[in-house]
Amino acid sequence: GHALRIGGAIYFIPFMFVYRPSLLLMGSPLQIAYDFAITALAIWAMTGAMMGYLLGTLNAVERAVLLVAALILYYPAAWADASGVGLLVVIAILQTRKGKMAALGAE
Repeated sequence: GHALRIGGAIYFIPFMFVYRPSLLLMGSPLQIAYDFAITALAIWAMTGAMMGYLLGTLNAVERAVLLVAALILYYPAAWADASGVGLLVVIAILQTRKGKMAALGAE
């Protein structure tokens, strides 16, 4: 159950090697670092969508948006990277606010 959900995102990594060859250390140090960061965010978003938890429990809409963000991040284009990171940031902000609201309600 959970192992497949967590590990499911790693099955996309070989495709990232095709679309982002700098992950194989082919390219400038800046490009390698950039593609590594985008790939890490894509895996984090995919795992969060599969598990239903990012910085807190995700509802169905947040999971769907996170899955879309992960899939967009796998596409090798600047607009896709910006869109995917933007969606991921929106979900992270919502999760942070939801956590703060819950903490205030618990006091």
